[in-house]
Amino acid sequence: MSSRSLTGWLLIAGPILTFLVIGVLYTALVGDQETPQSSVQEMMAQPELARILLGIGALVFISMFLGLALLARSMQGDDKPGGAYATLAGILFAAVAAVGIAAVGLSAAALQTSTESVALAVTLEGVSGGMFAGLWFFWGIGSLLLGAAMLMQKHLHIVIAWLFVAFGVYVVISSLVDLNEPDVVGFAVWIASSLIIAAAGFLTLKEKASS
Repeated sequence: MSSRSLTGWLLIAGPILTFLVIGVLYTALVGDQETPQSSVQEMMAQPELARILLGIGALVFISMFLGLALLARSMQGDDKPGGAYATLAGILFAAVAAVGIAAVGLSAAALQTSTESVALAVTLEGVSGGMFAGLWFFWGIGSLLLGAAMLMQKHLHIVIAWLFVAFGVYVVISSLVDLNEPDVVGFAVWIASSLIIAAAGFLTLKEKASS
């Protein structure tokens, strides 16, 4: 499998499977993780199922950022417009993937610790949630930089590029300012971002097929 094919499939499978595993299956079968306390209680109620879904969810979630990092890498180069932006985006997405691995690891540790100390498990889960908040911010910056590079290089499709920029701007603003949005808005943004990334993956595969 070529790097372009791998990039395309990671961008398609990553966000779609993340939404299905975490957004649908985990929420329906384990719980919606409203607070660290409720999250730990939900995991303790069904530890094996929670462990399995956390593992699968982590795998597909991280694969999405690896796909974005590979996409950014394909656009790097001093001879390419916006190549520096793509380089920065690639670094950020790799860092976000690392943070995601650490955050999920803390949730797994919280589940394991819960049998001995619920208070410690709640603390670990709270730290995990805090890491995801930081991940969200840098995901936005990476998307903004990647979208800018795509616009400058006219890569994939201009609509996809602008959607990456718009998503990045929204994420950065929502990370810095409390917008007091209802949960349905965040859910809609999650669906939209998943579709945008999957569309980028589809266009990457299509570009390979036509080359």
